[in-house]
Amino acid sequence: MNAPEILQGLSQQEKRVLLALRTAPAAVEAEQIFSSGGFGQLVEVMNAASWLQSKGLIKIEEKASKLYSLRERSILSTGLPERRALTALEAAGGKLPLSELDVQLGKEISGLAIGWLKRKGLATIEKGPAGPLV
Repeated sequence: MNAPEILQGLSQQEKRVLLALRTAPAAVEAEQIFSSGGFGQLVEVMNAASWLQSKGLIKIEEKASKLYSLRERSILSTGLPERRALTALEAAGGKLPLSELDVQLGKEISGLAIGWLKRKGLATIEKGPAGPLV
């Protein structure tokens, strides 16, 4: 099968992907093809590229990555829960009733903070006369 016959059997999206690849460097990301090829959605690029790969006309390499982000931007100003708990413990001389830490940080935040501090080996919970001590 020669080039004109192959091109005739391609869809419009496949042709646009090939045209975008013709002017691109050796390897290019789907987002770059999307922006230069005039596609409506990124999924069109992905589908067309998949068909081109199945026809042996292009090669696709996939890379997976993990992205981490803050759930709440306020953490940047208030600090991580375990850091806030350590600050409260330091201000109290190293020991603080759990109930007092709950008041200072909030019950949910103090529980989260204590969990991390215990996991990191930075805090323990002891029995005290008025209840648990951190």
